[in-house]
Amino acid sequence: MAWWIPTFGRELPRATMVTVASLMGCFLAIAYVPWAAQFSETLEDVSPALQATGWAFFGLAARAWVAISAPLSLYVAVHYGWGEWVKVALGGMIVYIVAMAFHPRPRRVEEHAHTAPATSDRVTAG
Repeated sequence: MAWWIPTFGRELPRATMVTVASLMGCFLAIAYVPWAAQFSETLEDVSPALQATGWAFFGLAARAWVAISAPLSLYVAVHYGWGEWVKVALGGMIVYIVAMAFHPRPRRVEEHAHTAPATSDRVTAG
């Protein structure tokens, strides 16, 4: 994406655009799949019943972000150009990466995972 920003406003060959868009999609998938797996595992560490609620909340947050960012991106693009919007998006990605790198795992999740009682497949008659 950092390479793509300076090319805004210039014509690029179709093969270049296909290559760049494909690489961006691949790298997005490479980053998203491990994150989704860790998100799911963290929810399961807290409580297996929390899976559906956690993913529903994630879906709500993703849709809310689209509802906020779509009009914002169009506003910036109309007034300042798409090149400026992509710079804003790149800045947001950098802030997100730094925040994720320095954000510790919630202590409560780790404490719960270590103190959770072991489950058994046996059913005891009462």
